[in-house]
Amino acid sequence: MACSAALREMLSSERIVKAGIGLRDDLRQLRKLFAFTEKAVVDLGRAAEAQGLKKTGVRTLAALHLGFRIPKGSKTSNWAAVRLTPQQVAYAAMDAWACRELYLKFQLLKWV
Repeated sequence: MACSAALREMLSSERIVKAGIGLRDDLRQLRKLFAFTEKAVVDLGRAAEAQGLKKTGVRTLAALHLGFRIPKGSKTSNWAAVRLTPQQVAYAAMDAWACRELYLKFQLLKWV
C-alpha cells in the first residue's frame, strides 16, 4: 500500500484519536497489510455498552445522541470492489463524521 507509512504514523499517534465502532476487526485487517501499534483508539460501541445501551451501532447511536439517522443504502454494498461508488464514498464519509460527532458528545457525557 502506497499510503501505509502515513497510515502507520496516524494509527500509532497518541495525539490523534481514532474513534469508531467495531474497530477491532478493522485494525486486524489493516495489520495484515502492514505492521503498526495502534494508540488513542476509542471504540464508541464499547463506551455505549458500558453505559448500559444494548444497541450500539453507529446508526442507532447517531439517532439517539445526534438526532439524525444514517441511511442504510450503501452499507450493504460491495466494499471489496476496486473502485468504490460515489454513494459508498459518501456513506463512509458520513459514518466517519458521525463517529467524530459521537466521540465529542461522549466526551461531554464523560463516557470516554
